[in-house]
Amino acid sequence: EGIARSKSIRYIKINNLSNDGFTSIVRALGSLSQLEELTIGEINNVGPDGWSHLLSLLGSGVCKLKMFHLYRNNYMGNEGVDVLSNGLRGIGSSLKELVLEDNSIDSGGLSTLVEALQTCTSLEKLYLSGNDLSSAAAAAGLSSLSDWLQRHEVNLNELALSS
Repeated sequence: EGIARSKSIRYIKINNLSNDGFTSIVRALGSLSQLEELTIGEINNVGPDGWSHLLSLLGSGVCKLKMFHLYRNNYMGNEGVDVLSNGLRGIGSSLKELVLEDNSIDSGGLSTLVEALQTCTSLEKLYLSGNDLSSAAAAAGLSSLSDWLQRHEVNLNELALSS
């Protein structure tokens, strides 16, 4: 029923929803096996249950996203990065573009993210601009990123970093 009948949807963009709205929509996406691009922007009130449903969607392996854009989620922080990193392990082999701009990701979040990026063997574009990467405390996360770029098979064509 409903969206489950529209299995051919390849692109979805979600903006400016409350936590309840976000959670409801993400729950409904679980049956979209053809979904290739998911953009989630400017959702400032996503709580643990919302991130949990996103993890379920990504980790299920049902959808094999090629592009995942998650931007301007000011309250994402490290909790959201933990969930996202676990989800990336489920879609890593298909993911070509990851945009995580303006999400309040700091050094700890970046280190966690880098661990998950090791499963993203097809990743060509990585955008991390607008996060908390300029402070002295960010050095550890940036060091993890540098190590990943140097030591792993990385196919990046584009990398964007700025604070």
